[in-house]
Formats: sequence, structure tokens, C-alpha cells
Amino acid sequence: MKLTVLTLLAPPAALLAALALPSAAPAPAPAADAWTIDPVHSSVIYKVRHMGVSNFYGTFKEIGGQVSMDAKDPSKSSVTFTIQTASIDSRNAKRDQDLSGPDFFSVKEFPTIEFKSTSVKPDGKDGYDVRGKFTMHGVTKDMTLKVQQVGTAEGQHGKIAGYETHTTLKRSDYGMDAGVANGMIGDEVEVTVSVEVHAG
Repeated sequence: MKLTVLTLLAPPAALLAALALPSAAPAPAPAADAWTIDPVHSSVIYKVRHMGVSNFYGTFKEIGGQVSMDAKDPSKSSVTFTIQTASIDSRNAKRDQDLSGPDFFSVKEFPTIEFKSTSVKPDGKDGYDVRGKFTMHGVTKDMTLKVQQVGTAEGQHGKIAGYETHTTLKRSDYGMDAGVANGMIGDEVEVTVSVEVHAG
């Protein structure tokens, strides 16, 4: 049998298959960016009517949470936000004590107010339609927040961004109706949440 040089140099198909390198696995999709709420540069401010004649403003001093933002697919994004009820600050110690008691926030029984998103959708320029579960005073309700991105920047320790939302709650929906019947304190409370988040 004559073997040509070409035959000797050409390995059989089985050998070619054995030597074949596995195809490269597709690169994993980039994970959503993780952000942490910076409580030092974030605010929760509430406004409620007093005796039907004036608007009173207060705040909560201790807040926190996480934001997972997927810029390419916002539907994969998520938000968790927590307020420590005992941190309420109405600029009056006696009133803060009353607000922390059983007629209002009952902070020993319900130490936190929480929001956990269930969906995030784009809503106009730099806006998001964030739906989720809101829990206050032991009551959980569905809530939709219109969230606006205020800005982004490179901070001292990396990327930072700011978001803000405004909503209105009815205290009576959450079992806190003290002062509503006699008109001393309004039932509706307007809330502004403005947060700064840091990457990582």
C-alpha cells in the first residue's frame, strides 16, 4: 500500500474530534450595580395638617436600604428601604414621646417602616415607576412610587447617585387615626424621600 505524504499529514477524523477544543462559553451578562443608601446624605420629611390651619413638618433621622440598578434592563432592578420609627424627630421631646407611643407609631411593637419593590419600570427621562409592598404599623399595602433620578457623580469613594420620590399616605389606613375625628391632626400625610446612594 502506498501512503502519500498528504495522507500521512492528514490525521483521521476521530483524531481531529479528539483534538478539537471546546467552544468558548458565552460571557456572563454583567450583574446589576449594587448601591447602598447613605443615611448621612438622605432625608425623609413628612408634612401633616395641624388643627386644619397650618402644615407641620417633621423627619426621621435613621434610614437605610439597598438599590440594585440594572441600567440595560430596569425590570431587573430592585429597591429596599427601611425607616427606624424611634428616630422620629418633630423638634419637641414631649411630642416625639407621644408619636412613639401606642396612639401613633408604637415603636416598641413596630420598630421599622419598610418598602420592598416588586417591579421597576422606566417612566420618562430619568424616572422610574417603582411598585412594591409598604409596611407600617403592622399593615402591609401595595404602593407605587414615582421615583426621579436627581443626578449622578463620581464621589470621593466612587460612584454616587441621588433619587427622590413624593407620596401621600392616610394614617387611618394603617391604624393610626388619633386626632383625626376631632380635626386636631390631619389624616393625610405627605412624605418626601430623598436618598443618596453609593456604589458597592
